[in-house]
Amino acid sequence: MRVVVVSFLQSNQADSLLDALRRLEIDPVLYQGTLVEAAGFILLGGEIAQDALRHLMREIKTQSGLGKPVLGLGKGAQWLVESGIVPGVEDFLPVISLSSSNEALSSHIRLSEQYQRNAFTSCLSAKDLLPVLYATPALRYVVPPALWHEVKLQGLNVLEYSDGGSMAGLSNKAGNVLALLPTLSNPNDLDKILISMRAYMGNPERQKLAALAQPLDYYPR
Repeated sequence: MRVVVVSFLQSNQADSLLDALRRLEIDPVLYQGTLVEAAGFILLGGEIAQDALRHLMREIKTQSGLGKPVLGLGKGAQWLVESGIVPGVEDFLPVISLSSSNEALSSHIRLSEQYQRNAFTSCLSAKDLLPVLYATPALRYVVPPALWHEVKLQGLNVLEYSDGGSMAGLSNKAGNVLALLPTLSNPNDLDKILISMRAYMGNPERQKLAALAQPLDYYPR
């Protein structure tokens, strides 16, 4: 199964992810300006011109609308939030913002209590604690109260910091897109998320159901 990895990072994070994907028998292809045919997409982020970013995210919206999985990590998660792909309200309106905080966050993330069982969580269990790199300032999701109620009702706050505090991972209603803000300490800690994604890519029926999902029922006031 082919997965396109979108990275403009000046670090070895992309190489580590490519190695992890190959180890899990997923065929990674680096993005070269146009999305090639693939079963899924992983966004790592990095510096990119705004016009190019808008073009990329239009393509990602199209692919996610077909039910294909999209995983955003770090800056890639920010792209998903800022483009409105998560949480995915009508017309992809951006309804969640991000803010920096110097408040210390937990060093681990875990599944939230009422998490959505989706393309990225099928191999995770409540016992799994995923270590994350400490970052200051740390980015947090800023969610309007009415939207937060809907997010929790649908279980879209998939991953949270283990101290029971802030949301770390946010999904769309269809369950085929995940924005994960913190960086995991070790690429191998992504394995269960990637294996879940691989299983989803091998299940066309689940993808068809995701493609039929309605937008999240929320309208900004």
